[in-house]
Amino acid sequence: MNTYVPLDVGRLIIGENVYGFFIKTIARPGVMAEILRTAARFGLTIVHITNSLPAKIGSPASFMVFYDFMNVKATPEEVKKAIEKSVEAVEVEIIRPKLKGLIADLMHFPLLFLNERAIILRTTVLKGWLIRIRERFGSGGEAFLFYEGFEMGSAVYDDYMRLGFKGKELWDVLSITLFSTGIARDMAINLATPVTIEVWENIECSMASSKGKCFSQWLRGVLSGFASRYFKKTVCANEVKCLAKGDSSCIFEISL
Repeated sequence: MNTYVPLDVGRLIIGENVYGFFIKTIARPGVMAEILRTAARFGLTIVHITNSLPAKIGSPASFMVFYDFMNVKATPEEVKKAIEKSVEAVEVEIIRPKLKGLIADLMHFPLLFLNERAIILRTTVLKGWLIRIRERFGSGGEAFLFYEGFEMGSAVYDDYMRLGFKGKELWDVLSITLFSTGIARDMAINLATPVTIEVWENIECSMASSKGKCFSQWLRGVLSGFASRYFKKTVCANEVKCLAKGDSSCIFEISL
């Protein structure tokens, strides 16, 4: 059993006296370690650190690090000067709070996932999309979510094919993607008839834990669209167990 810890992407940080340092350098062994050691000598605490795209040795590289300056005598300017002095070919830009108590990573744009532009959606936003649209439009809203998911699942399958994955690998990539994007903790598939797909901590149903019935429409659509491409015929995933009913996971069945 894996032990998981939450990952905060750190694009927005709430806190007094937090400053960001956008550091550009050349990728080589020990550079980041020396930069962080230099800042540590001032008694600074790292709040968050983000690397940009992986860099090859000898090529330009950059990363963003946020430090808490609470009870620290040094100024951000002094830290910047020390870092640039201690490491060759390093350029530091100080990122200051735009609002009192709120600082943001204003250097990295656009966000990328598998080399395509991506966005981040919090639960507050997702509830408006996945929960409240049902409340407003009823069965029509549920149908919209299903077919929206269906088209997404179809598109994702085609994308994985273009990346060179085949057969059962396609389902494995989907499982990894669901985990990497935070949609679900894990997914297991049994391709025997009827096909069964078990999904743990599906975010759609976890937001509706007190509904008392199978709830998934969007992810059910994603699995249906993906499976339709995989089996080369239109199929539909039906949810038979669900977090919203109090089950430990969501289980979908597909009849071929």
